[in-house]
Amino acid sequence: RISFVIKAPLTINDKFLIIFTGGGYRKLFPKIIAFEEQAPTLKHFTAQAFIKPLQDATKYKNGTDEPCICKNYEIKISEIQIALLDYNIATKHIKINLYLPDYNELKHFEDLKSNIDWIVMQIVGEITFRIHIKKIKLNQMSLDDSGLLSLIELPDFIEYLYKINSRKKTRKI
Repeated sequence: RISFVIKAPLTINDKFLIIFTGGGYRKLFPKIIAFEEQAPTLKHFTAQAFIKPLQDATKYKNGTDEPCICKNYEIKISEIQIALLDYNIATKHIKINLYLPDYNELKHFEDLKSNIDWIVMQIVGEITFRIHIKKIKLNQMSLDDSGLLSLIELPDFIEYLYKINSRKKTRKI
């Protein structure tokens, strides 16, 4: 169940990043950490355990992000909206409604759900995704988007729900 993702360098002087991931599967965490720790020093590659939360959300917040290119379609993260469907105080699990502008056209793609999960995982990070996201329900964006949050605000929303119900801070990796 361990897989990897290779991210291209941001600048010409950076290295490629090999990210080892287990899709948030907790039993694999020690093995994934061992991969990172035992990775040899390479000239063009750096190893990383887990998908980390998005650090700079500026381009998503102001709508200047490029669309994510999936197999047969594109999704622009800044256009995705969310609403809380359910929050379990005891388990700290949330269920969210996710609203896509073109869901009616995209819903027939069999990989849509896995691509959306991947996008959300890149925003909140692999560990937070596994610990807090219980269910994501996809919907067509309605004409009235009042009461909806931008998907990019999900990490702050999870942090807020966690704080008001436990007085503790979520663990960030």
